[in-house]
Parts: sequence; structure tokens; C-alpha cells
Amino acid sequence: MLEVVVLLVGGFAWGWENLIIGLLFPIGMIGIDQVIRRLAFPPFHLSWWMRRYRSRSLVIIKDPVMIQVSILIFLLCSAVGVGWLFGVKLNKAANAGGENLVVVLLMIVAFVGVAIACWTSLPQVVALTEAREAAEHLFNVAQDGILVVDDQGIIRQANPATESFFGVNPLALLENHLQQWLPQLVNYPEHWAKRSEHTLLDKFDKIRTLEVSISDRKDQDFQEYVVIVHDITQRKQAEEILRQSEAQLRQEAQQLATQLVQSEKMSSLGQLVAGVAHEINNPVNFIYGNLTPTTEYIQGLIQLLHLYQQHYPQPTPEIQTQTEAIDLNFLIADLPKSLTSMKIGAERIKEIVLSLRNFSRLDEAEIKAVDIHDGIDSTLMILASRLKSNPNNQEIKVIKEYGNLPLVECYAGQLNQVLMNILANAIDALEEFFVSTQLSTNKPQIHISTELTADSQVIIRIADNGSGMTETVQQQLFNPFFTTKPVGKGTGLGLSIGLIFDF
Repeated sequence: MLEVVVLLVGGFAWGWENLIIGLLFPIGMIGIDQVIRRLAFPPFHLSWWMRRYRSRSLVIIKDPVMIQVSILIFLLCSAVGVGWLFGVKLNKAANAGGENLVVVLLMIVAFVGVAIACWTSLPQVVALTEAREAAEHLFNVAQDGILVVDDQGIIRQANPATESFFGVNPLALLENHLQQWLPQLVNYPEHWAKRSEHTLLDKFDKIRTLEVSISDRKDQDFQEYVVIVHDITQRKQAEEILRQSEAQLRQEAQQLATQLVQSEKMSSLGQLVAGVAHEINNPVNFIYGNLTPTTEYIQGLIQLLHLYQQHYPQPTPEIQTQTEAIDLNFLIADLPKSLTSMKIGAERIKEIVLSLRNFSRLDEAEIKAVDIHDGIDSTLMILASRLKSNPNNQEIKVIKEYGNLPLVECYAGQLNQVLMNILANAIDALEEFFVSTQLSTNKPQIHISTELTADSQVIIRIADNGSGMTETVQQQLFNPFFTTKPVGKGTGLGLSIGLIFDF
């Protein structure tokens, strides 16, 4: 534009002939420029200078605006001063076109000064342009929603990502209050929290959790706020899963503690029962093993005594006196009966010892195929004393209806403990019920039945005719450490074993 002005002014001042002559210079410059562009010399091409500019080492030089303005004023004043010197020299050799030449020179100097000013400001202009383009690129490609609102909360700018949050074109958001999409916000941004969480129902009717961060732009002449919307739905879901896992781990830890307590009790009980059974078994085997030969010996002595009586029917007075003193006839008749009773008692002790060993299962593997009925019978054998009648309680009748069951692989010791707890609780309930009600028409009973289902599952049913349980107690039946018994009589670890050990 400056060249056009110079040419027009020269044309009017000097005439069109001089104007045409003056055109030769710019036309020549254009020709030279075209020739230079076709040369292979790198410095003649803009791309070479751009590469050098971009590959330069990053050196941050603080160049205040005041220094730049001062340099610009100095350059302009220098250009005008040089033009003025040229004018003075030319006026001394004045001629008809001297003044016009001064005007042209001054305009050329002004042109050079403006060119210098543009050259000095070019790096700042390029830097500002690059910064603006980078900011616009980040604004457009950001995955988070970015909005710029004024001091009234009206949306002035919105990036494309906001459409995925609010389901509205970013242009439709402009000139609207942000509160329309985030109702939890108050009217004025100055009262908004710097960081807050909001729930939003998206276009797919899914609840999303958004984290809204707000910062103000203090370097502006007017108040503006930048709102960044970040989707934290997955993070919240992960936190919820983590809380559930923590609660599950806490519950498993509690069950593990219960299992350890029960395992310790079972281990102690098993060792005690096995030890007692072993200590009883040894003398019982000794007694039981000697009963048979002892019976034979006594029968031989009795036969020998009968022979003496046959061959010596008249004993001496001393033998006759001793015979009457010991009541020989009764002794001969009762002694075999006593031996038979002793044998029955020894067999009973052996059955009890066998039941104790079967109940403890201390010498067997944890999981083993066992006969469920043997476990039930062993438990009933141990509880036999509580089933019999006594001055305070009636006899409890046990009715057994066993099905045809195969061997079942299970934790035999724990299963026996569960059966023990159920039957002991049933006996406690029957004693309490029939003592408190004083019913004489009904007799306390425990009914035990087993069944094999079509899908190869074993069902064990144990029922009594006591008072039963309330609905509240039924809901907490398998909770560890829950018991309806007073302190010292119940631990609450009875039926909870069934949840800990998978039969």
C-alpha cells in the first residue's frame, strides 16, 4: 500500500512520464525476486529461515514492552533525521524538481521506518499467533468440558466436549445460565465452590457423576470464570466397588476369626475326647479281653465243685459252715449272671468309646466319605444321659427315620459338631418348655429323618415338639455369636459353623 501511495504521489508531482520511469524500479525488484525464488540457494527461501527459527535453542529473554517502544521510536527518529539531512543537502543544490525529490525521500524513509518497526514486532506477533492457535487447539480437543461464564453465570464460550456432557450443541449453550444444566449451582459464580461434585442424567438415562472445577480470570478488564467439567463416574464406581470389597473382606475376616475360634474349640475338644477315649479304651479292652477266659475258668471251677459234691456228699462240718456262710448255691447261680453283666457293661463302654472317636474324627482326614447315620448315632450316644428321665425332666424320645444314604464326603468333625449343637439346643428347648408348662399329656420328642433327593443332595431334618422360635430369632439363626441363652451358657457359634464349612 505504501508503494502504491508513493507511485500516485510521484505521478501527480512529476508527471506520468516520470511515473512510468519510476515503475521500472519495483518491476525490476519483482523480476529479481522471481529469479531468486528459482535459485537453489537455501537462504533465498522462506522455509530455510523458518527451520532455523524453529531449531534455535530456547533462550528466554525478558524484553519489556518499554524497551521495545524506545527502540522503535529511536529507529523512526533516526530514519526521519536521515531524510532531513538528505533534504538539506538537496536544497543547497535547488532545482525545479528538488522539493519533489525531498518529498519522495521522506516517504521512502517513512516506509523504511515502518518496515523496521514491523520487523522488530514480527517475533512477538508470531509468538502471540502460535500461543492463540495452541490455546484454541487445546480448547477444541480437550476431553473435559470447558466453559467460560461471566459474573452473572451466563455461558460465553463452550468447547465441543460439552456436548457429550449436556447433550446440547455448544452453540445452544451460549447466552444461557449454567444453572440450567447444573441445578445445584447458585445464581452468581462468585459464590460457587472451587471444586464440587454434581449428578447429571445424560441422554441415555444414565446417571453420571461430574466434578466441576471453577477458577476466575483476574487478568481481564471484566470478571470471567472458567468452568471445567470432568466425568468421574468410573472413578466413583471404582470407589464403590472398593468399598464393597472392603466390606466383604471385613466380613470374611470376621468369618475367618469365627472359623479360627471354632477350629480351636474343635481341636481342643477333639484332642480331649480322643485322649479320654484312648485312656478308657485300654483298660476296657483289658477287662473285656479277660472276661471270656475268666468265665471259662469259673465254669470249670463250678463243674469241679459239682464233682466234689457228687463224690463227697457229706462234707466236713467246717466246709458245711463255710458253704452256708457264702450261700454257695446262690453264688453258683448268680456268678455267671454277674460275668454276663460285666461283659454287657464292657461292650457298652466300648460302644461309647467308639462313638467318642467317631465324633472327634481326630485321626482322620479333614474331608472324607463318611456315613451320616453313624455321626448322628454317635452324637445321640454322647447325649444319652440328657435324653433319659431324671427327677427334674421327662425322658426325651428320639424317633429316627433314616433313608438309604450313600457315603458323603464332608468335614466329619465339623458336621458332628453341628449335629451336637442342634440336638443340644433341642434338648434345652424341650426341658425349658415342658418344665415351664408342666404338660403331662404330651411327651417330649425329637424327630430325626434323612433323605436323598433326586439331584443327589442329602437332607437331614431335626424337629422337636417344643415351643419353637420367633421370626426375629429365625432371621439371626446363622449369625456368628448370636445366642438367646444367658451369658455363660451360649457362644452363638453353633449353627454358624454350617456357613463357615461347606459340607
